[in-house]
Amino acid sequence: MKIKMIALDLDRTTLNRNGRLSDENRKVLTELLNRGIHVIPASGRSLTSFPQEILTLPGLKYVITSNGAAVYANSHFPRPAGPHFPASQGHIKRSALEIGRARGAPPC
Repeated sequence: MKIKMIALDLDRTTLNRNGRLSDENRKVLTELLNRGIHVIPASGRSLTSFPQEILTLPGLKYVITSNGAAVYANSHFPRPAGPHFPASQGHIKRSALEIGRARGAPPC
């Protein structure tokens, strides 16, 4: 079976105890992305607190933030020289509530 996607946590797993991406993990993630495998970092963090060394991995297309409440596409990732995009500005691709509504979940 071919692996198509890998979702992974950040803090103290993909990132070390100092919140940095090790050279070894960077090489592995880069290789996975180069092979066409979707690497999707998932975290309780907000988008604006994601490390740039994760957001700038070549080929990274999506991140899952806020404990799964929001999914962002690469075009909405904050850039070092640009503004940050808080969720309040409507840059969330799909929220957990929208997904629930689309699947017929009762309102909260």
